[in-house]
Amino acid sequence: MVDYFSQTHINDQIHQIIKQTIFYMKNQVLLQTKYDPVRRYCQNKHPKCSYWASRGHCDDSFNDIYHIHGGLNDGNGPWMQINCAPACQSCLALEFWNTCNWDTTDEFYQDVLKPGGINAMFERIVKDNVVLLEGKGDKIVNFPVTILSRPVGEEENVEHDNQNSFDHDDISFDRYMEESSTPWIISIPNFLDEEECSHLISLGHNIGFEISTEESAAYGKAIVSEGRTSRTAWCEDDFDDSHNKINGRRNEKEASTCANSSIVQKILRRIEKVTQIPTSNFEPLQFLWYEEGQFYEDHHDFIDSQVYRSCGPRVLTFFLYLNDVEEGGETRFTRLHSSQDSVEDNEYIERKNTLAVAPKKGTALIWSNVLDGDPSRIDEQMYHKAMPVKQGSKYAVNVWLHLRNHKVAAQRGCN
Repeated sequence: MVDYFSQTHINDQIHQIIKQTIFYMKNQVLLQTKYDPVRRYCQNKHPKCSYWASRGHCDDSFNDIYHIHGGLNDGNGPWMQINCAPACQSCLALEFWNTCNWDTTDEFYQDVLKPGGINAMFERIVKDNVVLLEGKGDKIVNFPVTILSRPVGEEENVEHDNQNSFDHDDISFDRYMEESSTPWIISIPNFLDEEECSHLISLGHNIGFEISTEESAAYGKAIVSEGRTSRTAWCEDDFDDSHNKINGRRNEKEASTCANSSIVQKILRRIEKVTQIPTSNFEPLQFLWYEEGQFYEDHHDFIDSQVYRSCGPRVLTFFLYLNDVEEGGETRFTRLHSSQDSVEDNEYIERKNTLAVAPKKGTALIWSNVLDGDPSRIDEQMYHKAMPVKQGSKYAVNVWLHLRNHKVAAQRGCN
């Protein structure tokens, strides 16, 4: 009896999707000129499209869609959005994905990190203490590294080959695929000097701070969120002004000047030397300004839809504190697992008394957003929040590093 009514309910949902699909195709896709470029391609290409849409898969993250239907995928895009466009009412997205879908043969869009590359990078940074040469004739600078979190067992001498790929002979690959493993978080005090911090704060004000936004599920649409009350400015050049197009800007000329600033370029090269990820994979600097009482609720820097875009996801966050905060403003990682947790206990929920890092002028805080075993997959432990500033103000900079070339993707309108 229960099964019968359950199946009847599912059938009703499928019929509803079919009715909505017919209405969508008749009244929008077949009539409106904006659908001209995609009309002939907007088809349900699998007999179960309406069923899957009725089960809510059109609203799933792109990562979930890929793994659920990965065996059916004939491309690297979000399977339902592309192959069940009428059922998902996503026909307009086809033009975007036809242009911006990740082409594995494109020389500009090769993954900068292979499986095992995240651990290899952090191991090298910790081992070398980040010895840098600041350009021709400059002195060698040594930055001491503080380890705030690291994978269990990383104190063992795990070897990686020259390609930053995992050495299957030394340790089980499955162990590093475990999502319950504690992730890498490190800080580098005095990564920026006094002059650099002051210069970056001035650049942010010259560009003009706007109310911060978040990316919605709709492509290229930024929304104001009650969970994020800070102000933001973007340091973009003429070739990467996607945030300007989305969010608007008070002073575009200053934004371009910022991107070409010798100090900004010097800092970007420094980050490149630390991570060995080319600056072409970097997003433009995002300046942040928090005043008293302002905060950013629990969030993740990983953007699901970028997995299938040519730029790839944000694999690394390089967060720079530009001033000391009198009270509050900590960066709190809310879902880190303890090494004592069992696998069953490792639910992805906010936890109490997790790691919180207080703002310190010139300090760089670095963490990975992806799994070491698969740099295209989100690490669910890396949710974090900006705690409210209780006294004073807080200035900081986000530098996000992508799996693939972000600059070329931006030039093509695909970031």
